[in-house]
Amino acid sequence: MKPRQNITIIGAGVVGLSIAYALSTVFDTEINLVEKNEKITGDNQSTRNSGVIHAGIYYDNRIMPKKAALCVEGNRLLYEFCAQHKVAHKRVGKFVVATCPDEIDYLEDTFRIARENNVPDVRMVDADFVKKREPNVSCIAALYCKSSGVIDPVGYLKKLHGLAKQNHTAIYVKSHAIDILPGKHGFTVTIQSGDHKETFDTDIVINCAGLNSDTIAKLVNPETPYEIIPMKGEAVKFLRTQSPDLFTSGMNIYPTPHGVYPEKGGKAQLPFAEFETLYLKGLIKKTLGVHLTPLVQKDQTGRMTLSDEISIGPAMSADGGKQSYDHTYDKNYYVRRVRSFFPHISASHLDFYQTGILAMAKGQPDFIIETDPNHKNFINLIGIDSPGLTSSLAIGKYVCEMVKPLVH
Repeated sequence: MKPRQNITIIGAGVVGLSIAYALSTVFDTEINLVEKNEKITGDNQSTRNSGVIHAGIYYDNRIMPKKAALCVEGNRLLYEFCAQHKVAHKRVGKFVVATCPDEIDYLEDTFRIARENNVPDVRMVDADFVKKREPNVSCIAALYCKSSGVIDPVGYLKKLHGLAKQNHTAIYVKSHAIDILPGKHGFTVTIQSGDHKETFDTDIVINCAGLNSDTIAKLVNPETPYEIIPMKGEAVKFLRTQSPDLFTSGMNIYPTPHGVYPEKGGKAQLPFAEFETLYLKGLIKKTLGVHLTPLVQKDQTGRMTLSDEISIGPAMSADGGKQSYDHTYDKNYYVRRVRSFFPHISASHLDFYQTGILAMAKGQPDFIIETDPNHKNFINLIGIDSPGLTSSLAIGKYVCEMVKPLVH
């Protein structure tokens, strides 16, 4: 590692790599990217997720303006990137389904958010419309969103890694940032790799450390108020070809969003008007629910196609810690969560799939992307949970604009 770097990025998930890629196409400067895992594709929220390309229909601009804007822009940029660089993906579309009258107001609010966020190709449809496309899905109404899709997250991560390196970004794995000391013209960073420690100076630090982003922020400013809550999401999968009544055409199938209580958990059975009041006050959270997502793959000719496997998840919990990838829910849990709209599924059809851990910021519904109030050359990205993967290229552009005034 050189004794001085112009820009240092901590964390090489999709967000850190997207920022490195964006910066490397704009600035002719030293960019240093450090990652604690032994390899770029190690366990983190970039590799362990459902691979959904979100459209931007869930993020209310009143309380999540960054998620609202960056997801919609990121959706467009991600499709363009995948097509250009041959990353496995597919625009499969999405149904958000209501299965009872009490869910219609929630569904219509999702439609309102989609319109306000300028999400293209979204409309309300009836049950007959859904049945023609997904005969095994039950509902009374649905939101139809064409721009939702799926992606191979690991393939995307590898492509960003290759492009950043190609643009002369120095990437160091198995490197833990253990100290960041602010100085007059930048920072002195200490990195530990095994038993070896190394110190270097850098002008700008960008904190993309995911589950450890709050810890990194506090190295520079102990008064940083943010705290990461690890939120584990578990999933199972089934073969859509194993039975005619389990077949799907390969769309994303989501329940209507609903409220959950932050502390005690559990679905909030509330009329929509009461839910909205509590939600806007931060007294209740909104969840997208356990959903069906097709997996994407490349066939033997290299053509991108859908797998026969469908994932069901995520089943969320907040008590597992930052490294707990064990399954805690049994298969019947997933059956209960999706049977109202996918009635023929049973536990015997399911295999355990994967778990992932979201880096959620306590009490902060939106992405935190900001400079530290005491150190203008230190940029924090904290709580970049879902839709972080979809938003990643847009986040890269956003941070690039933040960096421009700092580069001399």
